[in-house]
Amino acid sequence: MIAWLIALGLLLCLLIALVKLAQVSKRLKTVSDNYETAQWEARNQGRFSNEALNEVEEWKQRYVAERAAREEHEQEAETWRKRYMERIHEDSDSYKTQIGKDEESWGDREPY
Repeated sequence: MIAWLIALGLLLCLLIALVKLAQVSKRLKTVSDNYETAQWEARNQGRFSNEALNEVEEWKQRYVAERAAREEHEQEAETWRKRYMERIHEDSDSYKTQIGKDEESWGDREPY
C-alpha cells in the first residue's frame, strides 16, 4: 500500500512537471514570436533609418556650408569695422597707439 502511495505521488509530481513544462514552452513560443516580430520590424525600419541618415548628412553639409559663409561674412564685417574706426579716428594719436598695441605680437612686447 505504501509503495502504491509513493508511486501515485511520483506520478502526480511528473504530471505537474509536464503541465509546467507545457506552460513554459507556450510562454517561450510567445516571447520568441514577439522577438521575431521586433526583429522583422527593425529590419524593415532600417530602410527608413538609411533615408533618415542620408537626410542628416545633407543637413550636416548644408550646416557646414552656412557656417563657412557666416564666418567669411564675419571676417569681412570685422575688416569693414576696422576701416570705419580708422577713418573716424584717423587724426587721433591715442587710437593709433591703441591699435598698434593690439596688433603687436607677443614676442614684440618682450624685452630682449
